[in-house]
Amino acid sequence: MEILGVIFVVAFLAVWFGVLGSILWRVVRHGGLRGGLYGAPVGRTLAEMPLRKRGVGKQTIRVQLLRPQEPSEGPHVGLELEFRSFASWSLRPVALTREEARKLGEWLVKAAGE
Repeated sequence: MEILGVIFVVAFLAVWFGVLGSILWRVVRHGGLRGGLYGAPVGRTLAEMPLRKRGVGKQTIRVQLLRPQEPSEGPHVGLELEFRSFASWSLRPVALTREEARKLGEWLVKAAGE
């Protein structure tokens, strides 16, 4: 019974360190936490727009210009949705190719016109 416990602990730690190592590799490879979340280094922030306050929290949308490893494949544009309140903070990154960003822009213009 003792050997099964040791095997379980070793397997658990191997999986845990594998996941942690993968996350750290993405962060280092893509130049920081945001780059790791997008899968490409962040070039610069193109726009930042605070949204109307809802309740006790604040919401912000940022548009990031990404520098992908393979310029032909992407992602090229990063949308960052940030939510802040008294005791919490949340960041939702969305990585888009150029074509996806254009399509999203068309849909937003269409929705704003109706």
